Amino acid sequence: MEIKGSIGTVATSIFLVVPSNTKSYSILNKVSANADSNVVMMRVAGNTGVTLGRSSTTFQHVVCDGTSLRSANLLPNNVCIADNLFVGNNAQIAGTVTVAGAGTFKAAVSVEGAAKFASTVTVSGAANFKSTVTVEGAQVNKSTILLEGAVSLDDAPVHQTITTIADAASIVMNMATNNQFLVTLGGDRTLAAPTNLTVGQTGHIYCIQNSGGGHTLGYNSVFQFAGGSDPVVTPAGGAVNLLVFSVRATDKVDAVMVNDLK
Repeated sequence: MEIKGSIGTVATSIFLVVPSNTKSYSILNKVSANADSNVVMMRVAGNTGVTLGRSSTTFQHVVCDGTSLRSANLLPNNVCIADNLFVGNNAQIAGTVTVAGAGTFKAAVSVEGAAKFASTVTVSGAANFKSTVTVEGAQVNKSTILLEGAVSLDDAPVHQTITTIADAASIVMNMATNNQFLVTLGGDRTLAAPTNLTVGQTGHIYCIQNSGGGHTLGYNSVFQFAGGSDPVVTPAGGAVNLLVFSVRATDKVDAVMVNDLK
């Protein structure tokens, strides 16, 4: 079955209602949309149904059991897709999944076997991969991702931005937003206990003296240093000091200071 047309101008959604018979469907949804929220949904009357992914070349398979519909993306075996993959609803795959093109998941995805994506992967919902994941292109995760197996990124660096914290008497790192921070000391300061700590998190903070220098840095008791001695930041104007840390417990952050980086 092929669906054509456009959506988003007159109506925001199209509902394709099918009979309550046991049957499977192959759908090629070529409907153009103004926004991701403009969807084509297939359903039995009175049922929420499934959202159909848009593609000019790839068919989506939908199964009706007589009372409700489900996407055939709920697969118990291995999956090999030679083109791009679009999943409008949750995807649960018990075997290996290999996608030669880009993979887009608009909801949660759970893969119990190995997963290999040859291009960009975008996951809008939670992602749970229980075995090896290989991503040869970019990976964009817009929600929680849980990886229970190994992760291999071929020629794809992993990097984060550095969050600059506004100078204040008490310097607070929010570990829910980043793992890497920078602050320029404009006076004698105290590094407060970080918020939203998760055991096992690691990170660092650059503590840089302003041009005048001469400022000290104290530490909340959550920070644990070798021998129990608090490190001293280099006082020279513009001096760069790096505090590297690892969260051992929610009240214990083990840390090492590297002074006067040049």
